[in-house]
Amino acid sequence: MSTVTLITPCFNGENHLDNYIKGLLSQTASNVEYIFINDGSTDNTKNIILSYKKDFLDKGWTFQYLEQENSGQASAINKGLQIMTGDYFSCIDSDDILMPNYFEKMSNYLSTNSDVDMVFPVAEIVKEKTLEHICYRSRKINQNLVDTIFEDVLLANENLPVFASFMIRTKTFEKLNPFKQIYQGLSGQNPQFILPIAYNGKVSYLDDCLIKIVFRENSDSHTNLKDKTYNWEYLYTETLKTIPNMPEYEKAYYFQKIKERFSLKRLKIIEREKYKRVSFNILGIKFKIKIPK
Repeated sequence: MSTVTLITPCFNGENHLDNYIKGLLSQTASNVEYIFINDGSTDNTKNIILSYKKDFLDKGWTFQYLEQENSGQASAINKGLQIMTGDYFSCIDSDDILMPNYFEKMSNYLSTNSDVDMVFPVAEIVKEKTLEHICYRSRKINQNLVDTIFEDVLLANENLPVFASFMIRTKTFEKLNPFKQIYQGLSGQNPQFILPIAYNGKVSYLDDCLIKIVFRENSDSHTNLKDKTYNWEYLYTETLKTIPNMPEYEKAYYFQKIKERFSLKRLKIIEREKYKRVSFNILGIKFKIKIPK
């Protein structure tokens, strides 16, 4: 039977770990190697995750707990990549919730479709405190057309899957990343996995909703956008440099596209910062307008 490795980095997760762990314990698959990396948490993360160790083992899973000084998610994931042994692997955030058949359906798909290197499910986006439904996210493509996932991810085009929901064939990852490491940027860890495989391999998309992604207003993904655009630009540029089998002229083309993407994003942020939103009520009707600061 094929085995699956789950790698989860976590920093100060005591407020959301319980929902995440309930999702793990609900899994129908028993062929799971679970690697949890505590990224220098200063709260009760360690005690919470270790309190469930017996539950994981009772499911037939293997469980490894690692610690490091706070160095970021990519650094923590790299620790897990060095020791993983599964035929397939996923890197799931510690505040998201897996549906009971996530591992079973994703791994079965990769096992049945030997030409596929990475697979994404449908994801449900939910509110942080209430887990109330916001929307569904998935990628829909015409099976008769070439999948443009590489360029769509690189340039942030529409119709993208939720990045942090993938499962990858380990042999493909190791072939493209012989050192089993991803670039340790200041922001993000998913493009480093997706782009090399999207360029060199085959990506597929399931029609099943297998994960709930918790939208957190104060997440690293949603704050300090102007400053983070520089971190993201550097991450994409450094990842592009490492993609195997891409001609230099093609890399040069995409370097320019990356620069244009984030320059435009910064201009939009600067323009938005010139104005503030003002709400007012006239005869019971609410209005919102933008006025210069």
